[in-house]
Amino acid sequence: MFLVSLMFLTLALALPWPLQAQPPGLPTQYTLATLGRASRTVALEHPGRHGSLAVADLTDDGAIACTVEVGERNVAARCRAGSPPQLLGTLTPGVDSFALGIDDGTLIGYSFDGNFVNHAWQWTEATGMVDINGGMAVSIAMSVRGPFIGGFCVAAAGAQPCLWVAGVPHILGTLGRTGEGASVTVSGGLAGSYRTATGETHALILDETRSPRDIHPGEALNSRAIALTAAGQALGNATGPGALRQAFLYDAATGPVLIAADPQWQVHEGHALGSGLAIGNGIRKVAPLGQRAWRCALPCSPPNVPEDLSPLVSDPGHTWVLYDGVAINNGGQILAYGTRDGSADWAVLLTPVGPGARAPKKTKHEQKDKQRWHAEREEERD
Repeated sequence: MFLVSLMFLTLALALPWPLQAQPPGLPTQYTLATLGRASRTVALEHPGRHGSLAVADLTDDGAIACTVEVGERNVAARCRAGSPPQLLGTLTPGVDSFALGIDDGTLIGYSFDGNFVNHAWQWTEATGMVDINGGMAVSIAMSVRGPFIGGFCVAAAGAQPCLWVAGVPHILGTLGRTGEGASVTVSGGLAGSYRTATGETHALILDETRSPRDIHPGEALNSRAIALTAAGQALGNATGPGALRQAFLYDAATGPVLIAADPQWQVHEGHALGSGLAIGNGIRKVAPLGQRAWRCALPCSPPNVPEDLSPLVSDPGHTWVLYDGVAINNGGQILAYGTRDGSADWAVLLTPVGPGARAPKKTKHEQKDKQRWHAEREEERD
């Protein structure tokens, strides 16, 4: 069974490391809104403090692809700060569904058929949840931008990057035998990885012409591309000797370049690109030990090295340790996980304020969500 990697996070509490100098124009502070207690798989290190929410992606107007625990099941949902989750249902009654991507009014993810085989789905208000497996043995929709959905499918040749157009999956060629897709752009580009003839995993991008390009850092053993912009800049993660992981950036001018690590870091991973920033998580290798969410201004080269997000949070009366940055939109809002006051795990939304902040956009979908929320509150009063 496929499990979403963002749901398997190791949590350790720690004090912030010293802030790094960042260029002018970056937000210096974020307000924080709690979205819900982190799901069991996120808060795995904290038995007895389980919550109900996993988050994956967000739009420029703050709508969020999330997965909610309902009883013993996981149910895909659309979330928004200050409103209850809108449950999207499942492909088959009584099975799990997971939301992994959102763009405007479209959400995507995967659920199971009656035999518990992964099937990709697409959801809109007009259609509800629709199976877009398209005859594949297995399919997972990972990302949606504009008319394109990216992910991977399993067919006769094994796992391959998949691009859905108008709900129909198209298997894309790689430079090796098998591969997978992770992130799609509005022009149909795709980031992912493929397996080489000698068994290594290499980061891969496919441009809008579907031409594959290996962007594996030469000093790494294995790598995967995680995010891709319409301009062709990619974020990925590489594994080096000793199984140490490190994020890297790619563009056509520089090729793949490992993001400079502070000497106190053992590991740092990239998870998303947006608003001129890369975000992810890292682990300190000297006391105080712990996992932290970070951001850095592109191109993430000195002095723009990863910095801790936790000290930038403004939430009077509470102390936050953010341990993973999940997604970022074009307004600079960041989805993250963290602990509040040293105990409960939460999924949170950070909104930049002050110098360098940009107001998040509002769309008709936000207004519709608010109207639905008020209608539900009126029903509760009755």
